[in-house]
Amino acid sequence: MTRWLLGILLLLLCGSSIAEFRIWEGSNGTVVEAEFISYKGGMVELIRTDGETIKVPASKLCKKDRDFLEMLEPPKLEIKIEEALEKGKSQACVTLGEGRGIGYANPRMMSVACKAIIVKKSLEPRPRKYEAKLLVIGRDMVWDFLKVLDQNTLSIPQLEEGRQTFNLSGKPVDVIEKGFEGRPIRGQKPWTEYYGSLLLVYDAEGRLIATKESKKGVRERVEKEFGSIERNSDLPASLGSINGWAGRMRWGEYRSNKYDGKYGTVADLSEESLMVYSTHGSLWIYTYPKTLDSDFSISCSLEVLAGRMKVGLLPAEKSQSALGIRLDAGERHEIQIVRKGNNILFTLDGEEVRIDVEDDDFDPEGKLVLGFIGSSSVGKLYELEIK
Repeated sequence: MTRWLLGILLLLLCGSSIAEFRIWEGSNGTVVEAEFISYKGGMVELIRTDGETIKVPASKLCKKDRDFLEMLEPPKLEIKIEEALEKGKSQACVTLGEGRGIGYANPRMMSVACKAIIVKKSLEPRPRKYEAKLLVIGRDMVWDFLKVLDQNTLSIPQLEEGRQTFNLSGKPVDVIEKGFEGRPIRGQKPWTEYYGSLLLVYDAEGRLIATKESKKGVRERVEKEFGSIERNSDLPASLGSINGWAGRMRWGEYRSNKYDGKYGTVADLSEESLMVYSTHGSLWIYTYPKTLDSDFSISCSLEVLAGRMKVGLLPAEKSQSALGIRLDAGERHEIQIVRKGNNILFTLDGEEVRIDVEDDDFDPEGKLVLGFIGSSSVGKLYELEIK
């Protein structure tokens, strides 16, 4: 029994060692089967199958092997973010709370400008392209979602031999000095506070090789709302900046009713549900901030407490067209919306609902947003999930 176990262990060890050998090819066509040891000073150290150790200049290897080296050992980078905060003199008046709990505050406006510094610490050259991105993130104080306030990119054609320093600066953005946690805010502007900055460095294959956040938790929150940043892709300029007609409201934005002087309110955002109210007699549309660019599946529960509401899809660009289901006040309903190609399927409480596209402005295959539309309505949304 002991001999059998030793035999199995020997096979595993041998298999592990052999699996690490690969074929290396020089730029002149010569090949060698060897295991990677190290990469320093532009020289690659390998051990051949016969046990002999050899050193090969990385510049003499084919592109495939140079890419393999890059994946094993990306360049050593020292990166940091500098924040310049300037408080403004002007103040903005906001109204906090509802009913007896109402209050007023005058938070100061401020300007934020961020700068990233990237220092190449490793000495060996890297004749490949790199890209650095500096994201300045804001937080909507009402609905607690993030916005990309500023996004700048630096393209690096290649890394030369020795140390190098690169700078990436963003433009100043205006934000509010501080938020008011747990208290609904009323007003005509979408109040945004500075949440933090994020620096991302990608290699030629779009792999993330270095990252820096201005404070702990920025990356985690960005990935939660925007998706993974491990691969290089363009983030939307702002989760809340969907262009639309005058009646369109951004997720969490307020518009005053110029006819009766009252305000619409968005209140009680939690992990379980969110409640939306509309002003008396005014049409409003809340659009979820994330644009739906390809096939998707949306599921949620909606309970209309007063009035009528319509949940559906709107073009992300300027348009008044909407495709959706109208619900009256009453029971809580389960809703699912699925797009595959140019086919959009609505399901209400497990049953398919046929909705024909009647507006020429509505493109079933175009960029869409999820919208909630109402007038003199109150609704409560649960368990919203978008895949």
